[in-house]
Amino acid sequence: MLDESPIVKLGAVNNLSDARWAAAAGINLLGFSFNPDNPSYVAPDKAAEIINWMTGPLLVGEFNGDIAELMLNMQERLNLDYIQLNDYKPNIWSSISEHCSIIQHVEVIDLAQLDKIVQDIANAKNAPELWIIACKDFTNVELDFRIKLQDIIEMSNVLLQVSDFKADAIKVQELYMPLGFHFIGGDEEQPGMKDFDELEIDMDIVEKIKSNKA
Repeated sequence: MLDESPIVKLGAVNNLSDARWAAAAGINLLGFSFNPDNPSYVAPDKAAEIINWMTGPLLVGEFNGDIAELMLNMQERLNLDYIQLNDYKPNIWSSISEHCSIIQHVEVIDLAQLDKIVQDIANAKNAPELWIIACKDFTNVELDFRIKLQDIIEMSNVLLQVSDFKADAIKVQELYMPLGFHFIGGDEEQPGMKDFDELEIDMDIVEKIKSNKA
């Protein structure tokens, strides 16, 4: 599934409406936050219920902290395809990657962070299979920042988390040519009711990017 492009991930899903919409829309990766401090936290039992009612996307468990055993137990319990690390913890890549593919999420604000990522990808034997890189504004950055991010995208599989996807997606795609994009789900107005126009994602733009790359 990750051979196609652009890849789209919807994260922090906490309701069946988002999950079913994602499956119908052709979303590639569906993430559930298991961080109790996250407003979009979903209890494991509820995540299991949602998973049982939908098919299609690969499943991602989104975690904070560095307790690999806890993450792997959840991965086995829910049959997750990926473990996503929201904290930058290269020290646990190896212990997790022996059992499950890793997604590393990181929010970058300066060139030094990108330099560190390049070094870790080059030096680690068990670097994450997929990266999610978030930035407040990918279009208004220094040239050195842009070049270094382009280097990372050439080295690894990268999804970009864009602050204003509907306004900037086409330009960001042309500048960086990432594997795809990452978005965050939202809450239901009430069970079974959701205004999907409020989502950051616009699948018409995704299809336009796809047709431009064909």
